[in-house]
Amino acid sequence: MKHFSQNKGSKPQKTNHEIKNGFKIILLLCFSFFTSYGSTELSVISNFQDKPPYLIKGTVIDIKGFPIPGATVRMGTIGTATDNNGEFSILLSQAEGILTFSCVGFKSLTKTYQFGIVMKVQLQEDVNELEEVTVVGYGTQRKDEVMGSVSVIKAEQLENRIVGNSVLALKGQSAGVRITQVTGAAEDVDISIRGDIDLGLSKRRQPLIVIDNVIASDETNLSVGGNVLTSINVNDIESYSVLKDAAATAIYGSRAANGVVMITTKQGKYNQKAQISANFSYTAIARPKLIDRIGGNAERLFRMEALENYASVYFDKETNTYKYPASFEEAYQNGADFNYFWNKGNGASLRIYQDSLNPFYNNSTDYFDYYFNPARVINANLQVRGGAQNIAYSVGLGYYDQTGTLRKTGHRRLSAFSNLSFKPINKLQGNFRFYLSYQDNAAANKGIDMFNLSEYDYSTYPDFLLNTSTVLPGKGTPAFDELTKRYDKTLQKNDVYRLRSSFDLTYNIIKGVALKTSVAVDFVQNNQNIFKPSELDEYGETYSSGAISRHLMLLNDNLLTYQHTFNDVHNFDALLGFSLQQDESNNISGYGKRAASDLIHYVPWQGSVYDPDNNRALKDFTSDYQKSTMVGIFGRINYNYAKKYFIGATLRRDASSRFGENVRWAWFPSYFVAWDIAKENFMNWSKNFLDNAKLRFSYGKTGRIFEFPYVAFGELQQYLPFMGQPTVTMEWNSGLENRNLTWEKTDQYDIGADFSFWGGRLTAVADYYLKRTTGMLYNPEVPGTHTAVRRYWQNMFGVDNYGFELELHADLIRNEKLNLNIGFNISKNWNILTRSANGRDFKNPDARFANNLSIIGKGLYGIYAFDDRGIYNSQNDVFRYWDGNVLKYLAGNGNAFYREGDRIIMDVDGNGQIYNYGSLADDRIYIGPPQPAIQGGFSSNLTYKNFDFNILFNYVIGKWILNTAKWASLGTTIEINPIDIAKPYLIDNLNKIHFWRYPGDKADFPRNAANVGLNNFASNLASNAQKVYYIQCQTITLGYTIRKSIFNNTRIFFNVENPFTITNYKGNNPENTDPATGIDRANALPVSRQFTFGISKEF
Repeated sequence: MKHFSQNKGSKPQKTNHEIKNGFKIILLLCFSFFTSYGSTELSVISNFQDKPPYLIKGTVIDIKGFPIPGATVRMGTIGTATDNNGEFSILLSQAEGILTFSCVGFKSLTKTYQFGIVMKVQLQEDVNELEEVTVVGYGTQRKDEVMGSVSVIKAEQLENRIVGNSVLALKGQSAGVRITQVTGAAEDVDISIRGDIDLGLSKRRQPLIVIDNVIASDETNLSVGGNVLTSINVNDIESYSVLKDAAATAIYGSRAANGVVMITTKQGKYNQKAQISANFSYTAIARPKLIDRIGGNAERLFRMEALENYASVYFDKETNTYKYPASFEEAYQNGADFNYFWNKGNGASLRIYQDSLNPFYNNSTDYFDYYFNPARVINANLQVRGGAQNIAYSVGLGYYDQTGTLRKTGHRRLSAFSNLSFKPINKLQGNFRFYLSYQDNAAANKGIDMFNLSEYDYSTYPDFLLNTSTVLPGKGTPAFDELTKRYDKTLQKNDVYRLRSSFDLTYNIIKGVALKTSVAVDFVQNNQNIFKPSELDEYGETYSSGAISRHLMLLNDNLLTYQHTFNDVHNFDALLGFSLQQDESNNISGYGKRAASDLIHYVPWQGSVYDPDNNRALKDFTSDYQKSTMVGIFGRINYNYAKKYFIGATLRRDASSRFGENVRWAWFPSYFVAWDIAKENFMNWSKNFLDNAKLRFSYGKTGRIFEFPYVAFGELQQYLPFMGQPTVTMEWNSGLENRNLTWEKTDQYDIGADFSFWGGRLTAVADYYLKRTTGMLYNPEVPGTHTAVRRYWQNMFGVDNYGFELELHADLIRNEKLNLNIGFNISKNWNILTRSANGRDFKNPDARFANNLSIIGKGLYGIYAFDDRGIYNSQNDVFRYWDGNVLKYLAGNGNAFYREGDRIIMDVDGNGQIYNYGSLADDRIYIGPPQPAIQGGFSSNLTYKNFDFNILFNYVIGKWILNTAKWASLGTTIEINPIDIAKPYLIDNLNKIHFWRYPGDKADFPRNAANVGLNNFASNLASNAQKVYYIQCQTITLGYTIRKSIFNNTRIFFNVENPFTITNYKGNNPENTDPATGIDRANALPVSRQFTFGISKEF
């Protein structure tokens, strides 16, 4: 738009505005989004070719005095929009008149203008329109018309969060949503909405993720990598909508039982001047707080004392009882052990501890100090948004580069996105969205590839950090280099490529009736390469493995919508839809050995595939392909009378190729009603302070698809050859067909209330819910011993989750200079296993759940441990009984029995023996569930003039944790390989540990003695379990915005992530535990404190 001098007769002069506009045009050309439609501004001049124009200038600000970009300024059919500084200029044919100013979230204002006078216009916030549009399934609704339980988190609440996983920005901001940062790795984040409904057999704990109304692809079948939430740049997000009850989620039917998280990326606006945003930040990551540990001479002395106190049992024929020897002589005469080093008179050597004068064994090496270091994050983003009369655009680039605190780890992401909206002709509009990301995930887990799998679902320390004695030489020695070279010299590369794109067209058939069709593709490919040089191999050969995992989702949605208001009070809208989704995934993996050189990091075509001398494979290859299809027909009807009485329903019918042919189709209905009692005449007495008081009720059914696409049909596998020919047999765990295997279904009831007081200064949302899940899939063992398969998939279990939620938000101070608001949320959830097909409790056979038991009537994955109650101070206190003519004491495994100085462990089954065979038939008891009893968050935002400050807390109360590492490290065990006895203590000070030493000693721990068969220092003791609370300060941010000078609209900020945690937990970080089991193995990569300095600029 040209600008003219106000002096009549003067020549037009170029101004700074023209230069800025030119710069914007160049940038837009670079992003390839200019079209032939032109802008409203550029067309204005043609309207005045026959008249001398009058240039009217001004600024539009809010109540705080901050400029409002994108505000519309209009006189009749002529209009413009304010720039990023809130300034506008418009050419008019009249020297005086009336202008109308409007902007979403503000009340419209008309004001007279006069040529030659610069206008200053202040718009008031419209509380009834703020956040008026809420993203829901397959569309949007006005906030005051939403009848479901939906939490909305806006972009300003995510500002300045430097996170590798975008969902971490939600932590503590929504009631009933538990987000756990399991480790310091970006991908290790667990999300739970209104409780757990997972038996730990699948990766389906996470909610359904929907991005810009397109379902994100399912990546659970990929053998390596894959996490949609780490691919999204949090700076590209406009808002989150968390759908919690069935009224909101049932429209997604069979995929919504875990809840739905809807992500909306930033959009441009029609008739909006280009807005350019750029930001850069540098984050210093502190060296993490590591687990307690002590070593060196303290390790040697206490381990040797335990070995010297070692004794074994012998049978005394004179007394017909088992005894421990009291002297070397007694031990020698009866063939028993009395001291490990004595070894029944034969002597035993453990040089690592005994040879203390040897410098090689006289060290105090801290391996953690070598492997953990400070790190950093570099984060940069550029975004351009704007639009013309028929087109709106939003494009952006992002760069995120984090080095890990653990050596050789990190996370790097490059992302680009484009959202284009257009109106090519009357009644037709469309959107084209494009998102591309590349991730480089540097990792060094124990399970380095599909041929060497990890037993854990999260990132862990290298094994030897917890198992290697600290008396060995440290950094700079050949021994240290030899110990660490396997980790240091193993090279691992993990690349993730993601392309997500969607295109939709909407045709407005008649007023209120529209037809929309959309197509979307979500493609992700994970590439992994592992290389180990020849010096790490026992045969002196190189090892290289590679894996390529791909997932492709194709989605077609077709929607017919109707919306109309009758007589200004009857509001009606309806939706009818058809959805078709296809998922394909394939994994290709292989490995090869014996490359010609350590410089060759990939598997060459040449070379042998088999070593006949050692009967071993030198190359191997495997691949798989999976495909599934789902069809959905759905509809929604909403009606309200004067926004006072509401009623609605959704209905969806889904079919999936994953289930048995008899039950592939299922119905997923929901019904909901609401009543805004504040609008009743009998509530007129409250109209001065009560804006809204909506009471709502909903019921609905949602479902969950199992991740394996073929288990209902019985899976086959290739087996060992017979007479030189390949054979096919039923798969061991899923070979039986079950034509009735069907969806897991969740019935959910919700009673809620939404309140707004004093013009929105105080809002409250409260909900009580019940989620009842049935038909949970499990594959129990097949009875008998002569079957072709071991397990058989069935719909077996049921789980209930019920509880309440409360969210509060208050604007305590709201004026031009000072604003203060606070937010608070709390939720309580009860999780109960309610149903079992065989009427029995559930014990997951996976090693991850070895210390968990799900009991009917109690919470899932309850911690399952021995009931220990102190230390025996007298042999008379130990349970004893006669077995025939033999006097026996309470025994452990084998002949070892408990005596004074040992731990008191209750014999639950009363058979005279304390044992644990990993089944239900042992002496362990149910301790408590790992799910928190209460959780929530608290936030506060303060602005004073140009300063802003915000702080966010989240808290957890009543979470059971079993620490299987810290106290168990006090025990010394006899190993087949003596060097395996030497291990560090995970304690900060052994002198504070009170081991039992004499009768009557009031000790905290049993005698310091090595043993075999007893559970004195078992990992799964009730005393190792703790009911934990913690309050975690999630983030603190301080910012300052420059409003004038050449740095106008420049913001400088300082942010701290994870500054402190207040807890009663005796371990390290109470959040860094397995979220499903509550087990703290002390091996999770720790979360670190982060300090960020950043700058952002709007043009």
